[in-house]
Amino acid sequence: MSIYKFSDFVEVYRAKAKSKDINELTGRTGRPDLTNFVIDKVISKFAFKKDDVVVDIGCGDALLLQKISQKNVDGRIGRLIGVLPTIEEIIKVHGHLLIKDPSASGKISIELGLLDNLSNIPDNYSDKTISNSTFHILQTEVVVDQALAEVKRITKKGGVIFIGELPAVNEFDGKNYGDSILQWLYWVLKNQGFKMFWLRLKQTLIGIFSKEPFIIAPKRIFYMKPETFVRKLENLGFKVADFHKHIEIDTNGNEHESLTRWDYLLINQ
Repeated sequence: MSIYKFSDFVEVYRAKAKSKDINELTGRTGRPDLTNFVIDKVISKFAFKKDDVVVDIGCGDALLLQKISQKNVDGRIGRLIGVLPTIEEIIKVHGHLLIKDPSASGKISIELGLLDNLSNIPDNYSDKTISNSTFHILQTEVVVDQALAEVKRITKKGGVIFIGELPAVNEFDGKNYGDSILQWLYWVLKNQGFKMFWLRLKQTLIGIFSKEPFIIAPKRIFYMKPETFVRKLENLGFKVADFHKHIEIDTNGNEHESLTRWDYLLINQ
């Protein structure tokens, strides 16, 4: 049995690095299709140049950097940098790249760091800074402000920043299952249908009967209404070029707007 309960998201992802499935590092359990879709959407926001320095904070399985290295940025004259919070994740991703995409592994570097502490990244360094589906796990506004200051510090003046999948509301409102796995499965069946229930049931059984980690994550996240977050960004010296509801796909491949999450495209001023 490999069931873990954490109050800290860093420890959540340290444990996820034990999984055989590299997609676990993206936070989208059992949904590599969704990961691919979201990454392609993020890439489409940018006009990359061959010599760009790109920093992906919370890079997960580094798939976004892989895709950029294949089509957009030349890692020999530009830089492709991923940031992950634990050594365990870095080792996992390095090993994955060596097997999956050896040519990209030589062009991508993975640095240790947190969104609110990017001490391994120099000032005014990045042309394009990406942080998708990460700000919500910072949990408090104080830490979010520290993270935004770090993003501003590492990004060149005129550099483009993408902050994706920030909830506008508390996504745990109405989810009264707490840390109970059985109540969570019932909630999934009732609210997300049998297909998703079956996926989550398999995930649970694998965690019970194997060494594959099953993680009970914290229920506290950071969220902010779009108009409030935009004001915060502008007060911190960012130009908000665009913001809109996040687009995702269901398990049948149908596109739809997220009910809770928003994407933001910024210019560092």
